[in-house]
Amino acid sequence: MDGGPTVLTSPIIDLSGWSEPYVRYAGWLYCDDYLPPAQDFLDVEVSSDGGETWILAQHLAATGGWRVREIRVRDFAVPSAQFRMRFSIADQPNNSMTEAGLDALLIEDRTCAAAGDLNCDGTVNVFDIDPFVLALTDAAGYALLFPACDYLLADANGDGMVNVFDIDPFVALLTSD
Repeated sequence: MDGGPTVLTSPIIDLSGWSEPYVRYAGWLYCDDYLPPAQDFLDVEVSSDGGETWILAQHLAATGGWRVREIRVRDFAVPSAQFRMRFSIADQPNNSMTEAGLDALLIEDRTCAAAGDLNCDGTVNVFDIDPFVLALTDAAGYALLFPACDYLLADANGDGMVNVFDIDPFVALLTSD
């Protein structure tokens, strides 16, 4: 990298219908000017509208080696049929040695279990009642007994909280076909 900027932009990726998309990649960044104002950064941005607008997801300084990083897409953008990413770096001012590399990019949907499947066996049924009550009354106890499951699976009404307002929607999940 000499001067720059250098920008790597993904093609459009269809994330519509994805519940919990994550982007994971290995990144390497070197800059021999590690203090401001000459320090250079790698910016990682996401877009839900095919690149019309961009949202900064990461602003990374030199690490001196490869690092695996990840981005929870929903923290920055709504998953859509027009999702894109871009990585950009510049040697600004052009007074240093700045190098960057990317590898092992993976986009995955981390939805393994459905809301209400509190024992994470792939089915919402009567065997989820006790784990649901435990998640509702003792989140730490639930995490100890079900370490591979997400406590928020008890959020049956989808409001982002586990509380008594999830009881009726959980019963509905149990009794639906």
